[in-house]
Amino acid sequence: MSLVGTHSQVVCLVCNDSVCLKLEVSSLWFNHFLAHAKGTENGHSLIRLDRHLSHTKNLEVIDEAKKNFVTILCLPPHCTQKLQQLDVGVMIPLSHYHGIALQKWMNNHPGRMVSLFQIGKIFDESYLKA
Repeated sequence: MSLVGTHSQVVCLVCNDSVCLKLEVSSLWFNHFLAHAKGTENGHSLIRLDRHLSHTKNLEVIDEAKKNFVTILCLPPHCTQKLQQLDVGVMIPLSHYHGIALQKWMNNHPGRMVSLFQIGKIFDESYLKA
């Protein structure tokens, strides 16, 4: 059994309806996740999962998460479409107004680069409009 893919996409090469195999694949996938997103004692990683049995009942994954400072958040069923509304209602307008604010700042300050000192004020303008 092996996993193939990058840290953003893992493709399982094993398919089976057996719960034991699903738990094993889930454990392999989680170990792949840990290789790229391990938390620390001062800063936990957060992973959002559905409530599939292989996520919620896999003690190996839960133990590894605790050892590696990963917080597992299992969301209620059928809430994905509710959460994606943040993209439409918040992130798209914020991105739009932030682009306008950045362009305005660059037009008013030709030849200068935006630094950490200006980004807060520029973002504030974007956020209030969005």
